[in-house]
Amino acid sequence: VALAALDSLSAAKATRSNTVLSEGVSSVIAAVREGTGLSAALRQSKVFPPVVATMVAGGENSGRLDTMLDKAADQLEREFESVT
Repeated sequence: VALAALDSLSAAKATRSNTVLSEGVSSVIAAVREGTGLSAALRQSKVFPPVVATMVAGGENSGRLDTMLDKAADQLEREFESVT
């Protein structure tokens, strides 16, 4: 995972007041720094929906992680809006 992705995760963690989510992001950052792929780290954290890890895995495999992260964010936003 590119250094920019780790920087983005760190920035996202700093903006979260939800301790469960913050701890989940911390575990993802630690796992990725240790060499785990982002999608595997997301699965291991058990904080993020499985669809996010699946979409990230697709992005990792295709070399289009940025595109898949955008799509995952859009999907989560649609789900959130449908619940609220």
